[in-house]
Amino acid sequence: MKRLLVVSLVLLAVTSSRSGPATAGALRDALCPESCAPFCSNRAVVDTTLSDESCYYHIGYDIPAGTLFGICGGSLGWCYVYFTQVRDDFIVEGLATGTPVSLTASLDFSASWWCGACLGGSSVSARLTEGSSNTSVWYSGCDYYSPDCDHQLDSTLTVTVSAIAGTPFRMAFGLHYQAGEAMATIEGAFHFAGLPPGGVIRSCNGYVQDSVPTRPVTWGRVKALYR
Repeated sequence: MKRLLVVSLVLLAVTSSRSGPATAGALRDALCPESCAPFCSNRAVVDTTLSDESCYYHIGYDIPAGTLFGICGGSLGWCYVYFTQVRDDFIVEGLATGTPVSLTASLDFSASWWCGACLGGSSVSARLTEGSSNTSVWYSGCDYYSPDCDHQLDSTLTVTVSAIAGTPFRMAFGLHYQAGEAMATIEGAFHFAGLPPGGVIRSCNGYVQDSVPTRPVTWGRVKALYR
C-alpha cells in the first residue's frame, strides 16, 4: 500500500510540472548541435585563424553573445569557399508549456567585398534558417570583369518562427565568403523579436534573451562609429 502511495505521488508531481512554466532542462540534458568555423564541434565559442602561401582566414562565432564572423583574403588565385555556421536548439521558457509564440528571428550582417579592375574577385553570402526549410538568403559577388572595386552593405535577414513554449526549435545562422587576389569580410549578429512579457529564450549553448532584447552589435557597426 505504501509503495502504491509513493508511485501515485510521483506521477502527480510529474503531471503537475507539465502544466507549469516551460524550462530549458530538456536542452541542458541534450548534446548541443554542432556549429562550424570552419571545423564542426559542439563548442559554444570559436575563434580560428588559418593561412597558407596565398590565403588568409579569420573565422569564429560566440553563441552566448549571438555573434559570428568570417574574413577571407587571397593574394594568388582563388581561395576556398569557407563558411561560419552557428546551429543551436532554442526554447521559450517563462510561459505556460504549450503556449504558442510567434517570433521573428533576425540575422543582422555587415559585409564588405572587393572586385573588378582594382583587385581580383570575391563573394559573400548570409543565410538564416529555422527548421529544415524556413530560410532567408542573401548573396553578392563580382569578378575580374566587373567595372567596380569596393562594396559595403549593412542589412538584415528575417524569418517568422511559430514557436511553442517548452518545445525546442532549431535555428541555423550562416556566413560564406571567398576571395581571389582580394578580400571579403562578413560579420553577423542574431536575435529574436515578438517574445511576450515574462518570456525568455534560451539556447543549448548558452544564448539568453528576454522580452526586451539588447540588440547585438556587429563589428561593422562598431567600425562605422569611427569613420
